[in-house]
Amino acid sequence: MNKNYSIELDKLKLNFNKNKIIKNLWRFFKSPFKFTFALITKFFKLKKEVRSKSFYDVDFFLCMYDYDAFGIYVSGILNGYNEFKLTKFLVKNLNENQIFYDIGASYGFYTFLSAILNCETHSFEPNHYIFKFLKKTYEYNQNKFLNKIYLNNVGLGNKEEKKILYFNPDHSGGGSILKTKEDIDIEKSLNIEIFITTLDKYVFDLKNKPPSFIKIDAEGYEFFILKGGELVLKNYKPSVIMEVLPANYGLIDHTKNSLNFLKSLNYTPYCINENGELSEISFSEIIQKAEIGLGDNYLFMLNH
Repeated sequence: MNKNYSIELDKLKLNFNKNKIIKNLWRFFKSPFKFTFALITKFFKLKKEVRSKSFYDVDFFLCMYDYDAFGIYVSGILNGYNEFKLTKFLVKNLNENQIFYDIGASYGFYTFLSAILNCETHSFEPNHYIFKFLKKTYEYNQNKFLNKIYLNNVGLGNKEEKKILYFNPDHSGGGSILKTKEDIDIEKSLNIEIFITTLDKYVFDLKNKPPSFIKIDAEGYEFFILKGGELVLKNYKPSVIMEVLPANYGLIDHTKNSLNFLKSLNYTPYCINENGELSEISFSEIIQKAEIGLGDNYLFMLNH
């Protein structure tokens, strides 16, 4: 574990206080200019590009008024308590002997976290509006990374094809192939054509090193990604970190397909606590939590 990053991360716990008043007061006193500027850009929807440092000392290029950029800009970490727990786990467990695949990278918070922890990193982000920020962040910081980073402006799925991605610039990370414009907000959504390939093709045909860790955040498209990487999962047995969305997102059937697929491959699910520690959970419990509105990031491992 990188102790310095773990200590820095612990300093950010108040950023995830359940009391919104305490949380926002902490954000304001931590960085009054950034907090005020972020609120102004969100309120007036100013498409301002900014550069801001994460807690692990990588300078990010971000599009302000995008919810997914807000946390990195103000606090140096992604919004959401689930992301804090996952970050804590990765800081404790990633090292130079591992190969990390970040599928659904967005601005690259986990891409560059794994890279700063000396993993070889393969990053996949199909949205070219966001990919340009990902690439710019890499180019600005590349001398900080000891291992290789591969940035891919493609999505992953169960076959090679072109798809339409719908997304709201106010919350680019909520973009999805499965959602329609109406689901996202017809007045705000954009749609772009993206290219999809498969994890199996990327590893076996293109001769890339297979992953030891896979993080998937694909807004319900996880099953298709897993299915397109079935040979990789069976042959190399990577650990899989997957976001499970609450049922009210309307994607619970896709979630069940993903979980059933991992179960068929004999993966065991674990939940992650605020200290980055694991405890086993059943597949049925994950579904039950999702059905009462509790989404989370879960780790799935094969017990050797």
